[in-house]
Amino acid sequence: MGNQVGLGPKFLDTLVIQASVNWKTFLPHFFSGLIVGLVLGVAGSIQNTLPKGALGAGLDNPSTFEYLLRCMSAAITEEILFRLGLVTLFVWIIRKIVKKPVLHDLALWIGSLVSSLLNAGGHLPYLLAFGSAGSSLVFIIVVFSTLTGLVMSWLYIRYSLVSAMIAHFFGDAIVYVLPRMLAMG
Repeated sequence: MGNQVGLGPKFLDTLVIQASVNWKTFLPHFFSGLIVGLVLGVAGSIQNTLPKGALGAGLDNPSTFEYLLRCMSAAITEEILFRLGLVTLFVWIIRKIVKKPVLHDLALWIGSLVSSLLNAGGHLPYLLAFGSAGSSLVFIIVVFSTLTGLVMSWLYIRYSLVSAMIAHFFGDAIVYVLPRMLAMG
């Protein structure tokens, strides 16, 4: 599907297929992800208002290393699921239904928005399950997660899945790992 709509893991395919990496080709993907991740991380740190106990028993006190692993896991799995999977799927469906090439950009943003809303919804279950989320906190998390999802979709569409993964990792690391590291020092 990705090839049919101009999406997919093209850069990742190139990395896997080539025997050596052309670092000049990789740098725009890395730096775009790094810069966006830093900006999102700072923004996420400002809005990081989860109340104590919001993540439920056993999830509130992971080690710094466990947080780092969570950041890596989230960056890889969420970007594969929501960007590579759902954005590509929704764009493909829209393009199959509406066969006008002039609407391709609109299809990209509709697919990105729907995927981002689903991504935002995926961040709510723990918060809601433990009854610690007021409606204003739920609203903040949904809005921030949706906007972040749109930015990740833009990175995926403009640069690559790798770029979105890098941004996701650095954004999460600034919000969750950096404060712990600073507290330790």
